Amino acid sequence: MGKKELEWTAKGKKELLKTVVLTVNEIESEGPGGRKGKYIVMDAPDWVIVVPVLGENFLMVRQWRHGNNSLSIEFPGGVINKGESPEEAAIRETEEETGYKAGKLTYLGSANPNPALMSNRVHFFAAEDLQ
Repeated sequence: MGKKELEWTAKGKKELLKTVVLTVNEIESEGPGGRKGKYIVMDAPDWVIVVPVLGENFLMVRQWRHGNNSLSIEFPGGVINKGESPEEAAIRETEEETGYKAGKLTYLGSANPNPALMSNRVHFFAAEDLQ
């Protein structure tokens, strides 16, 4: 099947909920063959995840996460602020969450964390030569 046989076109957008961290929208779309549907899409800022390399180990942080109501052990990361590049956010988040500054930052790529529901992207970096 070609691209045109799979594409849907947004025909309308209704804001359902606006918070500090995301906006929930109902998107009315039309697909191939005139199919129609309403879909929930969460619009949120892009964010970064940084893999700090410390010697032969990775540095991780422990944080409370309200989504699953528990402590989480994870790589440092966070939202990219308005006017900030992904690289700037990666440097800032690494320092804020670990206390280390990256001497070398390598962009590893980006992905959509959940394309069925979310419109944003997450950018991945490796941080080396930590000081």
